[in-house]
Amino acid sequence: MSVSLSKRDTLRSWFGMVCLARRNGYAFLSTPRSSPVTKSPTVSVIMAVYNTRSEWLCGAIDSVLSQSFRDFELIIIDNGSDAATQRVLKSYCDSRIVLRRLEKNAGAAHARNEALDVARGEFLAIMDSDDISLPNRLEVEVSFLRSHTEVGVLGSCSGDADTPGKITNLKGCLNSRQIECNMVLVGNMFHASSLMFRAEVLRQARVRFSADFFPAEDFKILADLIGKTRFAKLDERLVLYRYHFPNRYRDAQEVLACQIQADLLSHLYGVSRVDALLFAHALHARPMAGNMERLCDAFRHISSQLTAHGYPQADVMASLQWAVRKTFYRTRSLRGQLCLFRSPLGREFHLGFLWRAWCLLTRGILSF
Repeated sequence: MSVSLSKRDTLRSWFGMVCLARRNGYAFLSTPRSSPVTKSPTVSVIMAVYNTRSEWLCGAIDSVLSQSFRDFELIIIDNGSDAATQRVLKSYCDSRIVLRRLEKNAGAAHARNEALDVARGEFLAIMDSDDISLPNRLEVEVSFLRSHTEVGVLGSCSGDADTPGKITNLKGCLNSRQIECNMVLVGNMFHASSLMFRAEVLRQARVRFSADFFPAEDFKILADLIGKTRFAKLDERLVLYRYHFPNRYRDAQEVLACQIQADLLSHLYGVSRVDALLFAHALHARPMAGNMERLCDAFRHISSQLTAHGYPQADVMASLQWAVRKTFYRTRSLRGQLCLFRSPLGREFHLGFLWRAWCLLTRGILSF
C-alpha cells in the first residue's frame, strides 16, 4: 500500500512539474510550443498592382520568388484591380507573399505607402508589377548595401524586357555626388524596379511617395532624399524594364520632372527661380526663343552655385554638357532648333558643328 501511494505521489509531482514548465514556455518530448514570433525578413519587396496583364504580372511575381537571395517578403498591394488580376494574385500560395487589397484605385504612390506601413525588412526593394528582376538582383544589392553602410539608396542598370539584350539605362558606378548632380541637371538616374532603400533612411528623413507627383513619384522621392543620404548605382544590369505607358503619361512625367528639378535648383542650391525655370524648360524640350542669351547665363549661374555647394567642377560641367545634349536632341521644332543652333551653348559645352547641324536637320527641318 505504501509503495502504491509513493508511485501516485511521484506521478502527481511529475505532472505538476510539466504544467509549471509549460506555463514558463518549456516543452517536453513531442509537446508543441506556442508559435514563436516570426523573424523580420532582410528585404521587403514592394509591389503595387492595378489591372496588370496576367502574363506580365506572373512574370514579375515569379522573378521575385525565384531570387537567389531567399530572406525576403513580397508585399503586394492590390490597388482595386479587376477580377482577372485578383485571380492571378490569389493563385499564389507562397508564405513569403503578403497580399493586401484596397477597395478602389488610390494611385501607385498611395499603394506603395500602404506597403511601407507594413514592411518589416531592413531594406526596401521597389518592384513594378510588369517588370522582371533578374535572379541575382536582391543578392547583389543586399551585398552592396551591407558593405557600403553609408549608402541609403541603391539602383542598377536595366534592360528592355521586350529586347533583353538591349541595355536601356546606363551610367552605373557613379559616386553619390555625381548621381545627385545628374539628377538635378539631367533627370532621374534610376528605373524604379532597380531601387533598394534602407528602411531606416526613409523613416529618419520622413520621406514617402507623393501622390501629387504621379506619374513621377519615383523621381520625387529620390529628389527628396538628396542631402539626407548617399546614392549609388551599379553598372550591372539587374532588372528588365517594360515601358508601355501612353504618351500622356510621358508628357505628364516631363512636366513634373521640370518642376522637381526647378524646385531642387532654387530651394536646395540657391539658384534664382527665373534661372531654374528657364533651365528646366529648356532641358525638357521647351527652350524659349527670346531667351537664349539669358539661358546661357542661367547655365553659368547654375554651374557656379553647384560648385559653391561642394560639387566638383568637372562633375558639374559633365552633367551640364549632358543636359545641353539632351536639350538639343529632344527639341523637336524648327524654331527651337534654330535658336539652339545659333546660341553659344553648343560651342560653350563643346558640341561639334556637325552634331548640332544633324539635330537641326532631323529634329527641326524634318520634324514637320
